[in-house]
Amino acid sequence: MELLNQNMNIDFVGKMKRGMILSVFFLCVGVISIFFRGEKNFGIDFTGGVMEQIAFFKPTTAQILRDSFKKNDLKSVSLQEVHDGNKTIFMVRSSLEEIASLREAIKNIHGEDQFEVMREEMVGPTVGKDLRRQGLYALIFALLGILIYVSFRFEFKYAVGAIAALFHDILITAGLLSFFQVELSIQILAALLTIVGYSLNDTIVVFDRIRETKKMNTKNQSFSELINISINQTLSRTILTSITTFIVVLMLFLFGGTVIHEFALALMIGVIVGTYSSVFVAGSLLRYWNEKS
Repeated sequence: MELLNQNMNIDFVGKMKRGMILSVFFLCVGVISIFFRGEKNFGIDFTGGVMEQIAFFKPTTAQILRDSFKKNDLKSVSLQEVHDGNKTIFMVRSSLEEIASLREAIKNIHGEDQFEVMREEMVGPTVGKDLRRQGLYALIFALLGILIYVSFRFEFKYAVGAIAALFHDILITAGLLSFFQVELSIQILAALLTIVGYSLNDTIVVFDRIRETKKMNTKNQSFSELINISINQTLSRTILTSITTFIVVLMLFLFGGTVIHEFALALMIGVIVGTYSSVFVAGSLLRYWNEKS
């Protein structure tokens, strides 16, 4: 199935500066958000603590909960309101030391039998630090493995372009999640690693076409022209893959429930950013590296 004509001629390399400006904007937004939120970026998986998802049988607002927490002198509690269909669920996070006071504060709102704990997670601080370290190692080794593979499969300059595009995707996705106040958890880390694989797959398809086009170059076309031809020829495949993937992830986001809500959100952002980087970023970075070398 072909969505677009392979003979179309969009000047993607010529739009490199506009693409880079857009990338820098989102990178700055993300980095600033990550910097100012600090430790609040990390969920209990990486910091330790307690997370409970609570549904009340009577109408309740986030402000009512905050007032109750304030009366019980709960300072480290964070609150997030999530809508699951017609039901409003509150995600409450606190330290292990405040769990007893937290439950007392929740009981004082409408009574002991007027709420339901739908989900509860508890992680010790030592385990949280171990998970944070192991998660970082997983991301680093994944990128290192990709660098080695792409260098072996193509050339080192292709590997640099691919890794730079992956860093771009990870930072923008993580930054936007921080901006939307989604905490980094094991689920989000899994989503980021999935995005790495998805984005790399798109990038490899483009790079493979660039290499084949370069071999068949009988018109002495410039490297920029070869990149444009290759991206245009693979654009239909890229868009079709992205649309079908996005639809599946969107269904997970809408109907998958609160358990995988944040995971699906991260994937949705990652699919969009990964598709954008495969078309506008990876080729431009490869061109820049080729000119410098």
